[in-house]
Amino acid sequence: MDSKSEMEENISNSSSSSSDDCPNPDHTETPQRQLWFLKVLGFALTVFASFVGILVITGNAIKRETWNPSMSTVHPPHFVSRVVYEKLEKMVGVRIELDEGFSWTLLRQMDQEFGVQLDDLYQIIECHSKLAVARIVMEECFEPIKDCNTKINVIRNVVYNRKSNYTRTNFSGFHSAILEKDDEIISVASVRIHGTKLAEMPFIATRESYRSQGMYRRLMVAIESALCYLKVESMVIPSIREKIGTWIERYGFQHIGPSLSKEIRHRNTLTFHDSYRLQKILAVPQAFKLLQLSSFLSSSEAYVILSLSSDFGNSHSGFPLSGKPVFLLVLFLVAFQEALLHC
Repeated sequence: MDSKSEMEENISNSSSSSSDDCPNPDHTETPQRQLWFLKVLGFALTVFASFVGILVITGNAIKRETWNPSMSTVHPPHFVSRVVYEKLEKMVGVRIELDEGFSWTLLRQMDQEFGVQLDDLYQIIECHSKLAVARIVMEECFEPIKDCNTKINVIRNVVYNRKSNYTRTNFSGFHSAILEKDDEIISVASVRIHGTKLAEMPFIATRESYRSQGMYRRLMVAIESALCYLKVESMVIPSIREKIGTWIERYGFQHIGPSLSKEIRHRNTLTFHDSYRLQKILAVPQAFKLLQLSSFLSSSEAYVILSLSSDFGNSHSGFPLSGKPVFLLVLFLVAFQEALLHC
């Protein structure tokens, strides 16, 4: 469900992988060729950002591999496999630096029932404090939503991933993805992963003073990178009729296909009256698979390169852009090749 004002922002770099986004360069005039090149370049930059995001998340997860000795005793929700759940839990609370001073973090309410993954009390308190601010941001952007039978506040229960014995109001498994700058929360999205088949994102909101500045795009790219790392195939969102075109044209979503529609019927997903479901395919780009398997730079070598920085994996350091120009150049060239294949 999209907040009305923010959806008016103009996103220049769409992350859609549809070939319709890039016109055929053959037999076109010079301006059209220039437009085609710009679209290819924009697509390549988007893919490149996804690559970097995937590797940053992977590196942080590797660093946190032995952070919590009790990980093996934590039981994942029934709708998520242990492999996905353990990877997801290692991401919780890790602050990942982005460009221009932005950062994003995946949060959820911590309690003993679900297993506390952050063993530092200060970090747990900080996590809960940020969730409280995330709830405020959501409530600024959306009208109150109450369940017709139980009268519970849906947004509040989603943000705090509240569990219930009733399937319809069971919001366990939800995580809040927050976008920050200078320790100020700017955008918030609610995400719940249902195994590797799909993840749902019923809410995404941006504070009023930051709307129409590309904040949706920043947070969406970060979330998609995380889902790609977890090998989730599709993201599903609800949208009002008036915003369907915006989601499709600017964000690369499409109408849900029969196979995913069947999958959704077997899942407890959140939907709303008069809303329409859309999906975005999140399969890891073929170029990233080639990067992992190439003789020039295997996946293990990539992780070794990333680990050479003593700061890498620190929750406040982010990706070591300096000192790795050759690696980043190769990564961008592979991304550009992927863009050419799609265009």
